[in-house]
Amino acid sequence: MSKTTRLFAIAGITAFLGGCGGPSDFTPTEGMTAAEIYTNACEVCHGKDGAGKFGFLFKIAGSDHSAEEMAAAIKDGGTIMPSFPNLSEEQRMMMAGYIKSL
Repeated sequence: MSKTTRLFAIAGITAFLGGCGGPSDFTPTEGMTAAEIYTNACEVCHGKDGAGKFGFLFKIAGSDHSAEEMAAAIKDGGTIMPSFPNLSEEQRMMMAGYIKSL
C-alpha cells in the first residue's frame, strides 16, 4: 500500500469515526419517548431499527446483551461508542428495553 493510499485510508476512517468516543452532549427533552431518543441520539451510528450502518457496522438489533448490560454501555460508552451522561438511569433502562424490542 502506498503512503498516499495509506494516508487516505487513515483520513477516511478518522472521518467516519470522528464523532465517536467520549461523552455525548445529547440531553433529551422532558417526555421524550425511547423511540425519539433513539432517533436523535443513536440512529446515526446504529442505523434505523438498530440494523447498523451499511447493514452490519454497529448493529444492535437482536443483541444477546441483557437490558442491564445495555444500560451500562449507554451510561459508560465504549471504545468507539460515546457515553450518554445526560440520560437518567430510568431513561437508560427505557432505552435498553426499546433496543431489545428492535
